[in-house]
Amino acid sequence: MERVKLSKHAKRVFRLLDKGVGHRPADMNPREYNLGALELEGLGFAKCYRNKGCDDVSMAHLLKRGRLYMAGNPTLRNPINWTIVGAIAACITAAAAIAALFIACSKL
Repeated sequence: MERVKLSKHAKRVFRLLDKGVGHRPADMNPREYNLGALELEGLGFAKCYRNKGCDDVSMAHLLKRGRLYMAGNPTLRNPINWTIVGAIAACITAAAAIAALFIACSKL
């Protein structure tokens, strides 16, 4: 499964849901739990249940897609942007080529 960029709140909630903890732990900030759970729901990894009359998430659980994602990416690492890595490598190569050209020309 393709990797998805997750925030630190979503990763923390994802790990909790993977352990089977559906309710927000007492030591976790409610805002962080809401942000993480709603992000996971938006990606289709979790189902959130809200309190009536407000948008606070009271409970959440992982969906099949979330369990599959966790099985394929258990450390929840974010994807690598290979375009940026390639651009940096190209810049380093170009700088090395220019430096080699100057060194070669200075010895003439």
